[in-house]
Amino acid sequence: MVLPQEDNYFSLRLDESRTSIDSINHTKISQTVHERYPNYENESTLYPTLDYINRILLEEDIDEPYSEYENVAALSDMEKPFYDILGEKYPPSPNTELILSQPKSNCNPNACILNNEIIPRSIGIGLTKESRGENLLVMEFQRGVEEGKKFLPTINNLTIDTSRKKMSSEIVLEGRSSKLSMFYTEETIRDEMFDKVLLDREEEYARENISHLPEIRKHQANQHCNQKENIEDNINLKSLLVECSEAVAHGDPKKAKELIKKLRKHASPFGSGTQRLACILTDGLEARIVGTGSETYRRLINRRIPTREILKAYHMYITASPLLRIWHCFANDYICKVAENASRIHIIDFGIYFGFQWPPLIQALAKRRIGAPKLRITGIDLPQPGFRPAERLKQIGVRLEDYAKSFGVPFEYQCIASLWESVCIDDLKIDDEEVLIVNGMCFQHVRDEALTIDTPRNRVLNLIRQMKPKVFIIGILDVSFSPFFTSRFKKVLSLYSMLFDIFDTLVPQDDEGRQLMERAVLAPPIFNLVACEGQDQVERPETHKQWHTRISLAGFKLLALDQDIFKNCNAKVKGNYHEGFFVQEESDWLLQGWKGRIINGLSVWEPKQE
Repeated sequence: MVLPQEDNYFSLRLDESRTSIDSINHTKISQTVHERYPNYENESTLYPTLDYINRILLEEDIDEPYSEYENVAALSDMEKPFYDILGEKYPPSPNTELILSQPKSNCNPNACILNNEIIPRSIGIGLTKESRGENLLVMEFQRGVEEGKKFLPTINNLTIDTSRKKMSSEIVLEGRSSKLSMFYTEETIRDEMFDKVLLDREEEYARENISHLPEIRKHQANQHCNQKENIEDNINLKSLLVECSEAVAHGDPKKAKELIKKLRKHASPFGSGTQRLACILTDGLEARIVGTGSETYRRLINRRIPTREILKAYHMYITASPLLRIWHCFANDYICKVAENASRIHIIDFGIYFGFQWPPLIQALAKRRIGAPKLRITGIDLPQPGFRPAERLKQIGVRLEDYAKSFGVPFEYQCIASLWESVCIDDLKIDDEEVLIVNGMCFQHVRDEALTIDTPRNRVLNLIRQMKPKVFIIGILDVSFSPFFTSRFKKVLSLYSMLFDIFDTLVPQDDEGRQLMERAVLAPPIFNLVACEGQDQVERPETHKQWHTRISLAGFKLLALDQDIFKNCNAKVKGNYHEGFFVQEESDWLLQGWKGRIINGLSVWEPKQE
């Protein structure tokens, strides 16, 4: 199936709109001039100004002022040799002295001075001495700009094809990669829902909810029992998925498409865990066949999802599973212990995401016997597309500042929207009087070219070593994928079948938080691992043993696992969650898993003494 080209569709609509707009504006402005100046008949000087106004109305990029005589000197230097070759005299250049005088400090910075009159700079720049007598006419046309804007299309007037077929898992939302402005909605900074989920009383709230999940699940299991048995009797989705991946790997698109048709009949984003996972994997296989994997993945990760929606998914996840919650508790407990007597703490968080980890820490620091320290957090994450690449990161800072103010903790926040490997140590404003702690929980997203030593992943580790932090806390997805597609696909199927089994065991199928978690959080990495290859495959996790070797070679020393923190994490898992979850210690790593299989790992490091 070839995915529809949304950009071409929108471009066609915009081109049609622009043609009609150009005609309307040109006619309307010309009529306005002749109505106000009935004796004005020379249109030869009219059209440059009309052309200028059309550019203002229709160009997408109007950051630079438009000048009819821009780079005249350079153009003359290029033309003169050709006139010399032809034996002709180069015509004299028109007087194109630009009006570049800056306004005084008490003037409008967007204006320039023309004949002792202050006019908009976009009009003033580029006018010649001969054209200064036409100021009144130009000002009339400037008034026509606002009138002409009425004919520009709004987003509500653009025709959008809503009948096109979406990918069956509905993980691909409509998006564009053009220059049209992106729209932002005001985020909820903090309310009762945020406090209930993020603060320390979330444990009581989670325990209250987890007690009802088995009953809900049992009721739903009875409803879907017959349907599920019929599906699994008639077809084995996992076998079909593996067979389809082998057809794709062997370059047999005809067979692969036939298998995809079979998968489409039984995969569903609203069915069992296996059906939901099959839905995402089928989309990835299909995109890989038609060659749209990278483009579709970029649209997936560039979607703007409101923080409140992510909070719902996060709430469901920490209620049903301890995997993420133990990550946060482990890191926060270590920070409190390391900086027990510190008056100033600086946390550099690689992969801050939505910053849900830090409100509980702020709450804990406020309870210290010696008083709350001054807390500084530097949040680093990838920039968002559009004109506000750091918008989400800034909103995190506003939210954390509100929590810090409510708990009486002196707080400072800095955000860096950048690739992790592009961050410089000067960007971090490190102060030797602060206790510096580096936190990193999403290192599998940092690129790693296996054929080179100076990989982006190693550059980030070297940067952290240069910071000389008190401790470096890292959390990893404890799995490694093969570079060969078929083997990688089987490993992806195995790992994520386990994660979807957790939801199937504990969470109702129609739970809104579950659906958000599956489509907004789990779908993008699954899709990337299946549909993308080479540098476009950004999901490259490693096992804790591989990370152990890598971090040691980067100049770090593994600290012994704190037994009090380990016991605290183990007690939280056993006291609040399903018996299938476990926590274990291995070579000073804290490992978590489900039904005997390890899923993630946590450890704490310090730079080696030089």
